[in-house]
Amino acid sequence: MSEDDLWIGIDLGTQSVKIVVVDNDGKIVAQDAKELVSVRKDKIHEQDPVQWIKQTQSALRNCLKNVNQLNIRAVSTCSTSGTITVMNGKREFKAPGIMYDDQRAEEFTNEIIESDPAMWKKLGYQIQPTWALPKMLKLFRENKIEKDDQIVFQTDVISSSMAQQKVATDWSSALKSGFDLLELKWPEKAFNSLGINLENLPQVVGPGTIIGLSGKDWQEETGLPIGTKIVSGQTDGCAAQIGAGALSLGDWHSVIGTTLVLKGVSNKPIFDTTGSIYSHKAPHDDLWLPGGASSVGAGIISKLLPNANLDQLNSDILQSWNNSTEKWTINYPLSKKGERFPILNSEFAGFSFQAGKDEPLAVSNNLSPAQVLGSVYIGVAAVEKFCFEMLAEKGASLSGRLSSSGGAIKSEAWNKIRSTMLNKEIVIPASVETALGSAILARFGLSRNMKLPEISRQMNSTSLTIEPDSKKVNQLDDYYQQFKNKLKQLELI
Repeated sequence: MSEDDLWIGIDLGTQSVKIVVVDNDGKIVAQDAKELVSVRKDKIHEQDPVQWIKQTQSALRNCLKNVNQLNIRAVSTCSTSGTITVMNGKREFKAPGIMYDDQRAEEFTNEIIESDPAMWKKLGYQIQPTWALPKMLKLFRENKIEKDDQIVFQTDVISSSMAQQKVATDWSSALKSGFDLLELKWPEKAFNSLGINLENLPQVVGPGTIIGLSGKDWQEETGLPIGTKIVSGQTDGCAAQIGAGALSLGDWHSVIGTTLVLKGVSNKPIFDTTGSIYSHKAPHDDLWLPGGASSVGAGIISKLLPNANLDQLNSDILQSWNNSTEKWTINYPLSKKGERFPILNSEFAGFSFQAGKDEPLAVSNNLSPAQVLGSVYIGVAAVEKFCFEMLAEKGASLSGRLSSSGGAIKSEAWNKIRSTMLNKEIVIPASVETALGSAILARFGLSRNMKLPEISRQMNSTSLTIEPDSKKVNQLDDYYQQFKNKLKQLELI
């Protein structure tokens, strides 16, 4: 290792591919992004795998123009979870990129569950219609997989193109294809009964494993030096968790954007029978990365407060907070019908409970715009706290550090409300780039003396630490008890 080493992280998403080149301290020395285009029709969502390669090459070429290419040590890619395609022996694509939310194969879901119910229960997998496994089965049933073909994941498309040969995939990307994370093998009994040929599936290794060396094609196209180590990646959610440094036992990372996503670290897999919680296997120390996703978040704000000056409203919320004059409504702020976690209910549309009766959450004679926004903030904070309570009941440790990212962290008022509601310090990382998580994993793949949490801490510092307001903890706990009482009244818990 050298102090001049550079690491490349690639985040292959839905809307774009983003690339960062960072040094050993995580400083971004180059970055670029290129747009990706989808084809959507009814239940179908596709992209062109060739587009993934070309746009990644274009972004990487721009990144490497002004850096010392001789210092580049390794590259790793993360991508959307459960996105697949089919590649033949010549690495030609025989299918489009079938995206993570494509629902074309939902009719196979129950058959898969019934193929080996005991095993799926053991793994804690509640097979979902959008998972990769139903789409894989559909490809086999339609005889679109021939002898030398291989089902590959989105990360593998980039890695195999770099290496100019097929490569192993990682167990994070393979989870939604039914990979057995306890035995670290494909589920032979279930797949044999379904007619899925194991020979058409990739070898699976842990994230952070060296799986190949970059070749001449990518040097000519991008400037990436021949022989650069290619390190197996993982899903974008897990990469974001690595980038945030939530890697030690009991650590959690909360992302609040349009929705709320929680990812943590446990010494055992955490799951429930509904499938709303499931666990990835961590790249390190035989740990697990449980998580869940709620539909609450900032998505409802534009619906309730179109064209509002959010900066001014946030200032108003902070002023009322400091003056103890806030008037907030107990609510569960869903922007549309359906919740996934901590409640699994496709018909639940949320609630707004004001002065002992149900009233819509809206600007009115009773609620100002700032009070509506503050109510959203406290509602999301209550859901977040309830999520953590449920995770603890399932056996998850909450003893570590809580970090956070997403659009919510831009609001000082929201940060203060969440920290006080949870009665816990919240750490805001200096960088929230998912691609940074991939770069950290690239370095981990070559590391001999440093553990993954140590590497992550070195490469991403803390930007801000939010402390709970001790004077308001009891008040917000009262709000929370009213919130839970309403859920009990509605027979949701």
